[in-house]
Amino acid sequence: MIEELALKSKYDTSSRTKIKLTNDVKNEIENLILKNEKNKSLGRAKQLMKKIDIHEYLIEKSYDISYSTVCNYTKDTYDKKETFIRQEYQLGETVEFDWGEVKLEIGGKSLSLYMGLFTTANGSFHYSKLYHNQKTENFLDMHVEFFNFIEGNHKEVVYDNMKQAVKRFVGKTEKEATDHLISIALYYGFKYRFCNTRCGNEKGHVERGVEFIRRKAFPIKTDFNSLE
Repeated sequence: MIEELALKSKYDTSSRTKIKLTNDVKNEIENLILKNEKNKSLGRAKQLMKKIDIHEYLIEKSYDISYSTVCNYTKDTYDKKETFIRQEYQLGETVEFDWGEVKLEIGGKSLSLYMGLFTTANGSFHYSKLYHNQKTENFLDMHVEFFNFIEGNHKEVVYDNMKQAVKRFVGKTEKEATDHLISIALYYGFKYRFCNTRCGNEKGHVERGVEFIRRKAFPIKTDFNSLE
């Protein structure tokens, strides 16, 4: 009898209250969800906060709440599962480049901007910059800014089939680089590699990096006076 009572006392948690899930915390979470809905209605679906972002936001505001509590409270709102691909790279070996679209208010005007992003395969270091378009001069500017920032280069840069990098297809799988890419690769001393068609997972670090930067930088504040 004593053993049964002890076990029941140890494992019966059904009557426990979630004392850290206060009304203030609930209001904070609900406000963030409303902000998500606003971003979604404005076509900013890729800038929505995930549960991990909401938890980090609450911790930064000095709320003492666990990630699991946030997950349980928001499970009816957030139903997408996150997946991760584990790969091994050496430092300075590979960096991936991509463009991502970001919708912001700049000087009172709603604009669709393009975020150039480099993400290292080792460590997932991100370097990004916003542009009005994806023209070749901005493609080249991103490379100059990135390599100047890290004061070096990487042995290999990975691209998808963006027109700034791929001049034309040669056969079913081979691709010919643009003259601008060839020139900048020679100047900085890196090799380039292209992903197979419709295989974005081959540059998964930067794919996730685009999502990460959008979620971290622009989920709450989306209006700015200028791009500077």
